[in-house]
Amino acid sequence: MAKNKNDLIAYCFLLGAIALWGGNWVAVRYIVQVMPPMVGATIRMFFCSILLILFLKITTGKTLALKGISIFIFLGLMQFGFNFLQYIGLTSTTAINGSLINTTTPIFTILLSRFLIKEKMSKFQLLGVLISFVGVGWVITDGSWEVVRSLTFNAGDILIVGAVCCWSLYTIYAKKQIVATSAVYVSAYVTIISFIYFLPFGIVQYEPGWQQSVSWALVAALIFIVGVAIFGLIFWNKGVGIIGAGRASVFINLIPVFTLLFASMFLQETITLNQLLGGIVVIGGVYLTSGSRFSIRRSEQENNLTE
Repeated sequence: MAKNKNDLIAYCFLLGAIALWGGNWVAVRYIVQVMPPMVGATIRMFFCSILLILFLKITTGKTLALKGISIFIFLGLMQFGFNFLQYIGLTSTTAINGSLINTTTPIFTILLSRFLIKEKMSKFQLLGVLISFVGVGWVITDGSWEVVRSLTFNAGDILIVGAVCCWSLYTIYAKKQIVATSAVYVSAYVTIISFIYFLPFGIVQYEPGWQQSVSWALVAALIFIVGVAIFGLIFWNKGVGIIGAGRASVFINLIPVFTLLFASMFLQETITLNQLLGGIVVIGGVYLTSGSRFSIRRSEQENNLTE
């Protein structure tokens, strides 16, 4: 009975995190339509930095140290790259498209791990990678062969793919730092450095007069994306702490569901048949790639290895 209760608590935390992350694509899409994208991103990073430092101090009593700053400079660049490409990309693509493409993060993480740190890849994982790329291609081209022939891809979709690559690199190289310190410490350090990267872009893109279009909806969206950075992390870590990363990872596939729900409610976006088909293919590929039953067992690595 206690186990079922703990599982239910974990599921609530995980769904809370996924709902926040799904809504984040919608909030960012709205923000970049009503204010300069880099100004919005800089404001977000500023408040996230302050809140994460306070949260780190209150919960652990720690402050940031200069020791090992070089890796955090790199991780900050990757977080900056993800947010920069996401904000610019969402000026010309939909929140739904962005969210669907974002579900390939595990695919890019495994693929880049294979080439950068020589992690093993099973035949099922390789198949999952190929299937997911077909799904992403279907979403990006909207199922049209003419788009491929004419190479007239939506620039926003391509930028979101770049954002996913940045986050995959962040995931690969942040793991060691998280184990050595904590997720909150790494998040606080990386967010501050990311804010420093964003600051000159925010200053350059600042245009006097845009404040006249500020509405309560914009304020609410800005507060929401700051909250996502804090509470999304907290909820996710709590859920993972109860049921483990393996069981929790399947919840990632629900992000597009919440994005679709919120996008239809607040942005009047509707999902197309090609988006639906592409999304199903992508999620199927992710399942093959990250599902525990298809991953490499240590005793069978040599037989299942794809070199």
